[in-house]
Amino acid sequence: MVADSRFYSKTGPFTVDEVATLVGGRYDGRADLLLADIVGLDGAGPDCITFLDNRKMADKLRTCPAGAVLVSEDLQAACGTNTLPIVCEDAYRSMAQIAQHFYPQAVRSLPMPGDLQEGHQIHPTAKLEENVKIGMGALIGPKAEIGRDTLIGAGAIIGHGVVIGRNCTIGSNSVIGYALIGD
Repeated sequence: MVADSRFYSKTGPFTVDEVATLVGGRYDGRADLLLADIVGLDGAGPDCITFLDNRKMADKLRTCPAGAVLVSEDLQAACGTNTLPIVCEDAYRSMAQIAQHFYPQAVRSLPMPGDLQEGHQIHPTAKLEENVKIGMGALIGPKAEIGRDTLIGAGAIIGHGVVIGRNCTIGSNSVIGYALIGD
């Protein structure tokens, strides 16, 4: 569940105590343990937090090396010896709250004219290769990358961090967000 840094900026790390306080959870262990990211059960490491809300996944949690896990009271026994359980009412909802804390701009709108430098339709951090053609009124967002010989139609909006390959055609009034498009 690690977010792609082309689309999202991460905050943190946060201590177990900060995370538990945020979701009203309780724990018995190291309050100062630093959690650097939120990750699914399969990819979590000792500096990550994950969650378990499905009893069928309990075996995965026993072998997961996550530093901490959000769980309900009845699932906390499924934790491995090195994973600190943070007991909360609703692990899924708590994980959503923590995700917003780690990635506060993840739910963001696509660029609007006011987000761009005055008078420009291309954000100054966007990267365009040679021979990119951009139609009138199109907006190219921050950190977007557009490949050589690509055509962007009039009124199209290309969102934050979007990567568009070479020789592509993006139709007029299209909106593209959170995407990596090949050549």
